[in-house]
Amino acid sequence: MDNFKPKSLQNAYWLWLAGFFGCLGFHRFYLKKKKTAIIWMCTAGFFGIGALVDLFLMNWLVKRYNLIEKMKALQAEMDQAAIWKERFARVQRYAEAAAKHDRELKLQEEIKQLKEELVLR
Repeated sequence: MDNFKPKSLQNAYWLWLAGFFGCLGFHRFYLKKKKTAIIWMCTAGFFGIGALVDLFLMNWLVKRYNLIEKMKALQAEMDQAAIWKERFARVQRYAEAAAKHDRELKLQEEIKQLKEELVLR
């Protein structure tokens, strides 16, 4: 989860203000909502209505972005853990196979010695 950096509500509001009260969609670019940000830029905040609505929805937009990004980071971490688990399982199987092979060689040696003893008697 070291790649996850939550977005700040304060920064989103500052970008809303800097973008002519949301009409340029800077806050939407900040929250990685590129399609709607371009629409906001081309239509002056969806004719000002969307920019005004964003003023009241900003808290929800930032929380939603942070939750989605946190879920992505957790999923990536889970995927990495699964990869490591599989690698460890392969190593463990290899170690078990090697141990069984060593045991087999040891048993073959014991059988060989017993056969020699049998022949000598």
